Amino acid sequence: EPWETAWLNPENTDVQTTANTTVPIDAGTLQLNSNYVFYVRALYANGLPISNVSHVNFKRNSLVPDAVAPVAKILKPLDGARVSGTVAVSASATDNIKVVKFELYIDGAKKTTTTSGSLSYNWNTKKVSIGSHTISVKAYDAAGNIGTASISVTK
Repeated sequence: EPWETAWLNPENTDVQTTANTTVPIDAGTLQLNSNYVFYVRALYANGLPISNVSHVNFKRNSLVPDAVAPVAKILKPLDGARVSGTVAVSASATDNIKVVKFELYIDGAKKTTTTSGSLSYNWNTKKVSIGSHTISVKAYDAAGNIGTASISVTK
């Protein structure tokens, strides 16, 4: 009785060897918006090939649009804190899929950007005026959703 074997690239993952003509693939294990090649070859029961390898190229797309914005948090300093000297500013962001850009602003001026869900910045407050200052962050996901957080500190 003939068998077939199937595998995926780029992972070169062996999907299944089966006597059926249907090969299930758990799409949840595939990266969104990534290209894949699905290969299949018919084999005899002893493992020798009956046919050449056939393939199909495909891309895993999300069937449901991502409407969930990232959640951004400023970890340090605390809201309402008095600051002086060099202040360690840190923040984190999470998303249901992935944070693709994370920005830190002080008084509206962008200070640093990263492509991960965490950032840190050493803020030299000697160069700013006495009074209230706003620290804010913006986290972006691939769908363009934006999560923000802001705090006020006083020098």
